[in-house]
Amino acid sequence: MTYFNSLLGKMRAVRTEYHAEYYAPFVLFSESKPSRTRSIGESLHLFMPTISIHPTPNPDSLKFTAEGALIISSGMLAFNSAAEAADHDLGQALFGLDGVTNVFALPQFLTVTKAPATDWNGLVGDVRRILSDYLSSR
Repeated sequence: MTYFNSLLGKMRAVRTEYHAEYYAPFVLFSESKPSRTRSIGESLHLFMPTISIHPTPNPDSLKFTAEGALIISSGMLAFNSAAEAADHDLGQALFGLDGVTNVFALPQFLTVTKAPATDWNGLVGDVRRILSDYLSSR
């Protein structure tokens, strides 16, 4: 039970970091008895990694990390166009967003570069959602 309580504490910290519009499907077990038994699929939502955003020296690039998860299993990915990313699920999804011009990934982080005319306010939530969906699908 101590392991579960430790995970529950971490998940509560994650819950407070995310705004509802970015992470609406997040589900937590309550400390009281649940009203019904949750399926294994529902319980897997507890293990979503915390996605953090970090500035880079380039104002058109942001670095995304996922605590407790690898973005890619090994090596490096670099895509400068949608055509280059066509064979990779994450790259293809990111280039599907308006304004994305470059995607660079190592196991520990993902860097997304946008066009100078594109605003980060509309893009950050979409990148975070795509990365979260990608990590949960593996």
